[in-house]
Amino acid sequence: MVLGITTKLNKISIIVSLLSLAISSPLFASNNILVNFKNGKCQATVAGDVYQCSLGKNGISDSKIEGDGKTPRGEFELRKIYYRADKISKNTLKKVSLPVQKISTTDGWCDDPKDPRYNTLIDLNNFDPAISHEDLYHKDDTYNIIITVGYNDAPVVAGKGSAIFVRITEPNYPGTAGGIAFSEKDLLKILPELNANSKLIVQ
Repeated sequence: MVLGITTKLNKISIIVSLLSLAISSPLFASNNILVNFKNGKCQATVAGDVYQCSLGKNGISDSKIEGDGKTPRGEFELRKIYYRADKISKNTLKKVSLPVQKISTTDGWCDDPKDPRYNTLIDLNNFDPAISHEDLYHKDDTYNIIITVGYNDAPVVAGKGSAIFVRITEPNYPGTAGGIAFSEKDLLKILPELNANSKLIVQ
């Protein structure tokens, strides 16, 4: 009788261990942004909810290069949330656990592979405007919220691609230059689900 109970407990223990492994796997963890692109349709699953999104206008790449209009395939950490304080209330972000920083009028992002600041945040007050870069203080709403992604930043490889952001989409979800874009409403819903262990997974 005791042997039978022990055998059942061992089986239960094995099942629990397997379930724990499955849940901890990046593909099953609910706090990841899991992006799928199929039949011309881009969707992302976060915490069990499915959201419409857009990705690189030229699809997904296993060997991304600067300016190819493609989203890199892989699994990437989420670094920091940047937001426009004049358009997004800080109170809206109070349940967010990722680091948060306001976007200033002098914030930019270098996308020139020849520059040593390639794929990093730059201060436009101390940057030659002739060098290729993005101004993060956009006239439109696409950069009201940005999540910087851990792609090509540890270390930075010149020409491998820059400014892979999770951001707000333009109307009608057009293709991006390489990042992932959601509606502002959906992105604000997604942000509280993310934490330091969250990843962007592009399949």
